[in-house]
Amino acid sequence: MMNLGKYVNAAIFGVAVYIYIFSPPLKIFPNTIWLFLPAVIAYLLYYSLVGKVLYLFKNEIILIFLIALFTILRDIDWTNGTSSKNFLFVNVTLLIDAIPFSFFIVDFCFRKLRLPDKASNEQRLITIILWTCAFAALITVILLLNPSLNNKMNNKILLATEYQQNNLLRGFGFASALFYSYGLVQGTAAAIILLKLSETRKYIVVYFITLMFLLIAILVNARIGMVPIIIMVFYLIFVRKKIKMFLYASGVIGVILVAFLSSDFAEKYQKIIEWGFGFFTQTFGFVSGTHSKAAGVDTYGALGNMIVWPDNFPDWIVGSGADLFLPGQTSGTIKHSDIGFVRQIYYGGIVYFALLMTLVTVMAVRLYNLKTNRWFFVLFVFTVLAANVKSNFIYNHSGFRLLLLIYMGFIYYSFLERTKNSKQVQKAE
Repeated sequence: MMNLGKYVNAAIFGVAVYIYIFSPPLKIFPNTIWLFLPAVIAYLLYYSLVGKVLYLFKNEIILIFLIALFTILRDIDWTNGTSSKNFLFVNVTLLIDAIPFSFFIVDFCFRKLRLPDKASNEQRLITIILWTCAFAALITVILLLNPSLNNKMNNKILLATEYQQNNLLRGFGFASALFYSYGLVQGTAAAIILLKLSETRKYIVVYFITLMFLLIAILVNARIGMVPIIIMVFYLIFVRKKIKMFLYASGVIGVILVAFLSSDFAEKYQKIIEWGFGFFTQTFGFVSGTHSKAAGVDTYGALGNMIVWPDNFPDWIVGSGADLFLPGQTSGTIKHSDIGFVRQIYYGGIVYFALLMTLVTVMAVRLYNLKTNRWFFVLFVFTVLAANVKSNFIYNHSGFRLLLLIYMGFIYYSFLERTKNSKQVQKAE
């Protein structure tokens, strides 16, 4: 007889994972991740996990605390008139909600989740992430096919910006940061599916269909999501030597693409398709030196004009407190900038930037020392570096939260495995 309990348990847990990763900003409650935070804290206290979190991730927590403390001190000068408090919020919440919520999810996969059957803790964590991202991608496709429903989503349900409300080419989804980190989340999920396809033929049709949905979700929202996919393709070709698999997958996708572009559906959504595929034409133009413009926007050329450095020595050390991305934070000869590295240095100087890079380095070294799941070490390092060029990546948003979740899961499960092996050795003696 089917055990419905474990499926209901998984479904409820899936909602929590969705809220953690995507945190859709509802008009009635913008910070949806906080809806689950009391239950998360209660779970950690009930199972006495706070000490374990501090023990396993003390260096990361200390660094995030120092980052949060710096932003508090940086923004405490209310007479400055330039500080937006944006960095303050995203750094403090990284400490108070992202860390505990991540550990809740990874421990729940170990302690409570029973799907898939006979799967390891890591497999269960990755599976719930993939299904959650697939569900989000399905919502994207439904909204893409129903413009009136998407208009209701952006104007009635989500607390969306005016740009998102009026944009007809992008902004399809039930999530926060649709124009940036949403694409990175779906790109990370797509990269993991490519890895799965390279390892097994089991569920190949399901994986391939899911991959198509994820690609659509990326191309109609944030093309930066192609970055994790490209990283994984290079990893599979040059590290795992999966050249045949790459050629086969490229051929299948090519046939589907030709059939799709020849359909009436493609003609109906021509402008959206042109914008989505502009990533490839612009990238080719950048590599070839032609800087091809797609959909009227030269992304690489625009980024080249967004390099802004501090004006004086104090600002180089502790920053100006200004966020170059936000309206009202730039004036006179100071230019607007999307570039994460530039925004971080301009806001908090070398001190703030050094703290961020130290955090990334600590995480990268720990992943490398695991000597398992080396694919995630590669994906983590290069995704952080590339995504931080496009915008500020190292803070509390869905793209970084997903990497943090997988990171904490792999570290925690490795610790559990070592503990288990140690106990078995002691019994044998």
